Amino acid sequence: MNYGDTIGLMDNKWSAYLSGRSDENNTDAETMTWLKSWEKWTVVDPNNENSTDPVNYGDTIALKNNKWNTYLSGRSDENNTAAETMTWLKSWEKWTIVDPNVESSTSGVNIGDTIALKNNKWNTYLSGRSDENNTAAETMTWLKSWEKWTTSKA
Repeated sequence: MNYGDTIGLMDNKWSAYLSGRSDENNTDAETMTWLKSWEKWTVVDPNNENSTDPVNYGDTIALKNNKWNTYLSGRSDENNTAAETMTWLKSWEKWTIVDPNVESSTSGVNIGDTIALKNNKWNTYLSGRSDENNTAAETMTWLKSWEKWTTSKA
């Protein structure tokens, strides 16, 4: 996988894709059972948004939604668990890409790999754990099956 690639992220628990579909404020990240424009993300190097270099485990990345031009964010709700989308790229919108089987790995990331995303601001993992409708993406302090995502070409 390279910076600049457009990917989908399917959670390993519910087989739903990370989505930029949103609430009435256009800020909530959710999960959906399909892969359409809202569920496509560009992998961005936050230090060089034009980079096309290979992505390695341990790298800091940002994910930019292809539909709304917003970034996946660890900014949160009142419970500090909701994943959201923001129009800017600051520390909340930066994620470390982690190999969930060998967290210290620095090898290259491939399309089809199972990954975890750890927020650089809060040290929490992007999670497919959900709200009562099984659609909300959240952040959690642990790395279990809900916090694992499979990458796909989108």
